[in-house]
This record gives sequence, C-alpha cells and structure tokens, in this order.
Amino acid sequence: MKAWDFAVELYGREDVAAAALALQNRHRQCISLLLWRLWAAREGRPIGADVLMRALAAAKSLEAEVLGPSRRIRAALKTARPPLGDGPRLAARAAYMASELAAERALIEALESLTPESHGGAEDLFVALDEITRAWGGVTPANLLATLTDAC
Repeated sequence: MKAWDFAVELYGREDVAAAALALQNRHRQCISLLLWRLWAAREGRPIGADVLMRALAAAKSLEAEVLGPSRRIRAALKTARPPLGDGPRLAARAAYMASELAAERALIEALESLTPESHGGAEDLFVALDEITRAWGGVTPANLLATLTDAC
C-alpha cells in the first residue's frame, strides 16, 4: 500500500482524526510525518538515522514555510472578516484547506520516496511513533499515540 493511501485510510478511522488534530494543535506534532512513520513501521521498512534526519528536515521546512502559515490563514478565515462576504471568505478558506491537503500529500509522497524497501515484518508501531515524536520535539501524551497505533 502507498503511504498516502495508508494515511487517508487511517485518518478516516474512528477517533484518529480527533487524536491527530490534538497532536497537531496542542502538541505541535506534524501529522504527515507521524502517518508516514506508522506506514513505514507497519510495512516493515526500516528508518535509519539518515532517513530520519532527512524526513525531519523536509517536514520541518514544509511545516514552517507552508503548512503553518496556511493553517493560520485558514483559522483567520473561519470567522467573519468584513468587508468580505461569507461566500468569498468561505471559498478562500476552502481553497487554503485544499492547498494544505495537497501539501500534506506531497510531503507524505516525498517521505515515501526516501523510505527503504521492506526487510521483514512490521516494527512495534508505538515505539516507532514515540521515536518520531521525540525526534520532532516536545512531550506527547501516550494515549494519543496509542489511539493512532491501535487504529492500525
């Protein structure tokens, strides 16, 4: 299964979207990076230090330069912004949401291209997710990580 297909399928499962948004909004994690890491672990694709560093650099760059600013603009467009009418404001907000999704897909596909082929069975999903969140930075509640891993 391709990484993007895995990410979309997983995100659609019960409780995953809520946990992912909490990880993103409250704990400043990069959901695309987490979903990619879960995919790689489930597929038995080993992520060495070099791949991990390249993945983190790509995700941090996209978060800082594209996704973060887009989310802030989209949040600002959530409420009335006179003199913009609701129709044009909501259309602009939808366009930002679509561009975020396209950027997230591009990131996951780029990370997949860095990922080695499978060399065996799946890794421990929780350990893989815990490792990537620690490498990203910050403290992440185990229950949110468990929600993601349990859905796999």
